[in-house]
Amino acid sequence: MLQFLVQRSVEIKTKFVLEDEFESGVRRWLNFGHTLGHAVEK
Repeated sequence: MLQFLVQRSVEIKTKFVLEDEFESGVRRWLNFGHTLGHAVEK
């Protein structure tokens, strides 16, 4: 099960990177959410 989840996560990340290589769209928002999550953790 863990192997499946890791593989699926990599597939999804690859899709986003290929579609928005220079972080000018969706990836920018995903990274912002990631950064915001770290701020909330602190």
